[in-house]
Amino acid sequence: MADPRPRPEVTASFDNDQDDRLDPVFRAIGRVVLAAGGLEKQMLLELTHVRHGRDGQFPTERELMKLENMPAGYLLKELRKLDLPEDLCLRIDDAIDRRNELVHHLMEDPDIVRAVAGLDEIDATVSRIDQLALDCAALAVELYIVAGAGVESVIGKSPTEQLTVLGTVDPATIDDPRSRRQLETVRALGEVDFTLPWLPAGKSRQEPETG
Repeated sequence: MADPRPRPEVTASFDNDQDDRLDPVFRAIGRVVLAAGGLEKQMLLELTHVRHGRDGQFPTERELMKLENMPAGYLLKELRKLDLPEDLCLRIDDAIDRRNELVHHLMEDPDIVRAVAGLDEIDATVSRIDQLALDCAALAVELYIVAGAGVESVIGKSPTEQLTVLGTVDPATIDDPRSRRQLETVRALGEVDFTLPWLPAGKSRQEPETG
């Protein structure tokens, strides 16, 4: 039975001195959130790419909407069904597990708890968190180099050209709230150049420079 007593009204504030000391930790966690989010998007792109190679067509809009609502672990399970190389799957699985531990069990991490409490220096903790962000980002790029080129070749337009086309669509014509928000996000990118910065102009994504 629920407690009948009224609950107190509580307000929250930030401790500026504490925030300044922990700012490197907060920034590192933010980098993980961004990089892990990018990895999930590239997993979805990889799944789309492989499905087209297998079936000769992309997943339907309804399937994509379902997949977009699924966690990274589910996307990895689907990619394993499509024979994504096991070494790559294991590395993605490891990154997902570490991301989940950080996000969902942050205050069960003794290093972070001691850093927040001011009992330990934070440099080693920040380095460990940053390594996770770097691992997620590297995996996202690894997926994009192949899947991005594959999807681009089928569509026949570069990412920048696709962005231009989407920029002409009126969000008000989109009924699904999430799809409309995604379109608004794409339109907000403006004149972004999606050329991979580590490749010279005209070089294939599947032929990264060496040396």
